[in-house]
Amino acid sequence: MNPDRKSFPGARTLAVALTALSGAALLLFPYTQPALTADLTETVITATPASLRQVVRDARAGSTILLAPGDYGSLVIKGSSFERPITLRSAQPGQPARFASIRIDRSQGLQFQSITIAAITPNPSPNRLVDVMHSSRIGFTQIRLTSALPKEASLPVRGLYVRNSSDITLRASTVDRIYLGGFFGNSNGIAIENNVFNAILGDGVNFAGVQNVVIRRNLFRSFDHIGGSHADAIQIFTTHTTGSAGVTIEENRIFQEGGTPLQGMLISSQNGSRHANVIIKRNIVLTNDMPLGIALHAVDGIRAERNFVASGPRSRWPTKLQIRDSTDVAVRDNVTTRLVIDGNLVRGGNGNKIIAPKEDDTLARLSAEFEKSR
Repeated sequence: MNPDRKSFPGARTLAVALTALSGAALLLFPYTQPALTADLTETVITATPASLRQVVRDARAGSTILLAPGDYGSLVIKGSSFERPITLRSAQPGQPARFASIRIDRSQGLQFQSITIAAITPNPSPNRLVDVMHSSRIGFTQIRLTSALPKEASLPVRGLYVRNSSDITLRASTVDRIYLGGFFGNSNGIAIENNVFNAILGDGVNFAGVQNVVIRRNLFRSFDHIGGSHADAIQIFTTHTTGSAGVTIEENRIFQEGGTPLQGMLISSQNGSRHANVIIKRNIVLTNDMPLGIALHAVDGIRAERNFVASGPRSRWPTKLQIRDSTDVAVRDNVTTRLVIDGNLVRGGNGNKIIAPKEDDTLARLSAEFEKSR
């Protein structure tokens, strides 16, 4: 099913009032940006599109490579390891170096800052802007993952695609106009923090078979979904792998605004595998026309605390916080339009508050009050 905003009368709910709220929410996520001047103890090298590949091959541990403005095409780094990470950074952040793709294979110790990776050539196959495999200690800060293609041609575009890797970070970055913001499979030690996912055509971030994950202080807003049955801002599944463990999802904001319907967070099992030790706290999910604001299935060890999950009165379904087939569950101090545990409608208790669907301005006020009370 392809949700069309004209087909969903509640899709426009939250569009006006929450625009201001989502802007304010970004200010609630303080992030100290890395200094854009190199440490005097570092080796600093300037690279151009013509010289970058040789510069990377010759780089010493701890080096900073300043990228001159320009189009760098596709970069492949394979079999490179640095005890002290090397940093590839735009020399002029106002004119970021532009890449068509970056592929990292069996490498360690790489940091990328203030660059743009954009799909510019149509490709019917999955087009991974950043593809990381069998690697560790790889970080991306203040980057942009996007597509310069028309919407339909952007459906095959994936953002940060990580498999069989460890210690991967995406921070203070922008992801927009592509089908999937990020995928992380069979990997350990992942931090997704202080990013903005905007006008995404499919899902925000997906995970499968991961351990020790932090998803914190991200903003998911105004999705423009056109592929698949529905969109999820954050999804963890088990297809072709096992359950995930040690996952913290906190202080994220998921705002449908004037975009197409989307679900907030979905953790589920497709093959009987189970997840373990999941913390969901202090998130705000404001969506319409999809039933699941936060849904946790097949999890052993849940702490769902102080979340705000709500929908407007014209939504097809009241957005709900739902938990089923799980053990060692603590659900407290949440505010939601519906709370369902193992198929039973819960009316309150443990500090949980059930509210009726509200109009835009009331939801904006209530969520802002909730924000202050945390």
